[in-house]
Amino acid sequence: MSTDLAVASDVPQFGILSYRQMWLGSQVAHRGGRMAGEHDRSRTDPFAGQSPDTARDYSRAPSDLSTALPADQVRPLDGQQARYRLAFVAMEVPGLPAVVTIGPVEITQQAGPNWTQHTYIRQRPGWRPHYDKTMHQGYLQVGQGLQLTLAELPVVVPRSQPIQGAFAQWRDQVLAAVSILVALLDERVAQRELLEDLIVYDSTGSRPWAAVDTGVRIRDFLPKKRVLSQQRQLLAQLATFDLSHERAELGAGRWYLRAVQSGPTPDAVVFLWIAMEALAPPTSKADSRTQVQRVEEALTEAGLALDQLELSVGRLAGLRADVVHKGMEQPELLYAGFYELEALARLLLRHRLGLDQGAWPLTPSDSMLRPELQGVERWLRDRPRRRCSA
Repeated sequence: MSTDLAVASDVPQFGILSYRQMWLGSQVAHRGGRMAGEHDRSRTDPFAGQSPDTARDYSRAPSDLSTALPADQVRPLDGQQARYRLAFVAMEVPGLPAVVTIGPVEITQQAGPNWTQHTYIRQRPGWRPHYDKTMHQGYLQVGQGLQLTLAELPVVVPRSQPIQGAFAQWRDQVLAAVSILVALLDERVAQRELLEDLIVYDSTGSRPWAAVDTGVRIRDFLPKKRVLSQQRQLLAQLATFDLSHERAELGAGRWYLRAVQSGPTPDAVVFLWIAMEALAPPTSKADSRTQVQRVEEALTEAGLALDQLELSVGRLAGLRADVVHKGMEQPELLYAGFYELEALARLLLRHRLGLDQGAWPLTPSDSMLRPELQGVERWLRDRPRRRCSA
């Protein structure tokens, strides 16, 4: 059975081998004097006035996963103007200006639907990674009958480098701008994220040119895993689990889930650290141990040898401080720290819930096969694909 990894209108996941929805649009002319609630279709439907069968080149992606050196790759979209967009389900706010500008981000309210494109990515179980990609191209309506808040950031497709990093930065900037508006007013302005896309212009900056796919935080799981008898026994025990009482494990589990669904982001680092703090609380008001000491002792109690960590708990606490106190969006240890924190939070959660014996490996990339079969698995997974022609 295949596992859905991404739906284009959902919050992006993490990794390198999957894609998100992209859409194109034309230059938007702002009309002065319009207030929120008056519908400007040129924003929600960038292709307004164009035929749905307009010829477009969907094959050219500035973020392709080619093994060629960046300088050797021919990417016609490099340096072209684009608009990064995030849309949210919202409540209409009377009196809101037609365009709210926060730095370079432009925020408007529109009546749904919004026209966009969906891309579905599914990873299949098996001996080697296998992905199915389905693109729903053309006019696809999202948010019919809803009030939308649309945030747009004018950008330029980066030259000679993958777009993944730039996409993450654009997303962080737009979310920061929306958060400022929400703090000034309240969360009725942006209640739930609806879609994320990119509008790329031609060289004149006046008309749609190409739909772009990009890999944005879709996790590449080791596919050869299955639920075995020991996991089925643990699952059977959970049938009588009591969710009605307040327990630190339940709150920590929700923080943990938010983090792993977000992927290696600054927010996820904070979520995972909060989860670990919840699972390593002070024993009393007189407990003078630092947060780092409490987490270290909890990990030791869970059976972890601290000298086996690639990043010490102290360095992970420093990563959290860089995000929270210094506002770093791309700290040096972001990816390594996220995966380490993820495994540690998972270990503590399992230990506190009594699920640490017989669960899957702490790291999703670790194999469950017997040692004598792991070499065969690596060979099947890593061997080059061959195609025979007649």
